[in-house]
Amino acid sequence: MISLSKQFRNIVSIIVILFISEVTNSQIAFANGWNVTTSVPNVTTAASGSNRLLIYVITFEDDDNTNDVTSVSYGGQSLTQAVQATTLTGGGSQSRVEIWYLNQAGITASSHTTFTPVFSISNPTTSHGYYTMAVTLSGVNQSSPVCTSGVGQRLTTTTVNLSSGISVLPSELVIYATHGGESRTHTPATGYTESADLNGASGGQSSTVNSKSITASGTENPVSTASGSQNRFVIAAVRIIPNGATCSSALPIELTHFVASFADEGVKLEWRTAGERNNDFFTVERSLNGIDWVEITQIKGAGNSAAPKNYSAYDNSPIADVMYYRLKQTDYDGTISYSWISNVDPDNFEQNTFKIYPNPATSELNLIGNPFELKVTNILGQEVTRDVIISRNQKNRLLLNISGLQSGTYFIHSNSSYIRFIKM
Repeated sequence: MISLSKQFRNIVSIIVILFISEVTNSQIAFANGWNVTTSVPNVTTAASGSNRLLIYVITFEDDDNTNDVTSVSYGGQSLTQAVQATTLTGGGSQSRVEIWYLNQAGITASSHTTFTPVFSISNPTTSHGYYTMAVTLSGVNQSSPVCTSGVGQRLTTTTVNLSSGISVLPSELVIYATHGGESRTHTPATGYTESADLNGASGGQSSTVNSKSITASGTENPVSTASGSQNRFVIAAVRIIPNGATCSSALPIELTHFVASFADEGVKLEWRTAGERNNDFFTVERSLNGIDWVEITQIKGAGNSAAPKNYSAYDNSPIADVMYYRLKQTDYDGTISYSWISNVDPDNFEQNTFKIYPNPATSELNLIGNPFELKVTNILGQEVTRDVIISRNQKNRLLLNISGLQSGTYFIHSNSSYIRFIKM
């Protein structure tokens, strides 16, 4: 039975962990789900958080073949246009896709939660209508959130892709939207998560929005497929970079695992990177309150590596109370970034140790250990366990089907312990 003081300590631990994880983690995450509308207006409450980016996608069909969205505002704040697909006529009408965004400062200054687009000719809802989709991202670079964009268009086709690919780096996010001139369902490109597939509006049209968290350097050119031939098919995509990165450089490390657990030598810290860029060294830090930190040890980094690397260190003099640990990563040029926080509790460490794999994961997680009172939360601390299917395999190990989660960062909690994972 847990004492009142222990319960209070655990609650404080979780609050501190979630707060600091959100502030220091640079991985882009979906802070809420997509809000989709088929009529005006789109009213979206931006999720709370830091380094946010509010994304607004508008797609429409219109008989006015030169009609354009000239501006968009949210709560009185002007959005920036990231990309628009070139108007393509076919069947006497046009198809158009536009992606707009508002950064943290604009979100904070907004006075209400309604998007207001302005059109160059007339509101297309008077003819064929349009779709809008909006979402809040967290952990996004605020000075230049969108690095690259691309468009593509085709007439009388079942597929569409960009006219040229978009170069990407690890930890970035690609979002693309499509619009077709017929009422068709759309199949997203391989590796992309579909957030909306809309069809059947007046006049016949269809639209989707899709996303992918980037885990390796390369080129993205998503191919979207319709269930039947479209008389016109357009696509627009954007490359969004995380806080702490630039358009020409990924985050210094791709941290996929960091956990603290008790061992004979004291507290064992284990972490794993999927890739490293200019990584000089790690500093393991400990705290009693999650605010004030002291250095425990330094571990040399791999410098530049595209292969997974495993690291470990020990705190040989742990303090007999709840303890928090984090990694401070230092580049060759002295630039510093921080990991999320892992904690241990000496009072019930026997039940605190469990591991997961693979991480990141696309559809299923395996759990090793003896977790109990299991729950899953997003980066805002909101419980999403209902969207996860929990079962056991033939070896009686727990399996978590996470296909129902949107791409982003999540935490698996068991009693006072937790592990972070990324849903791709």
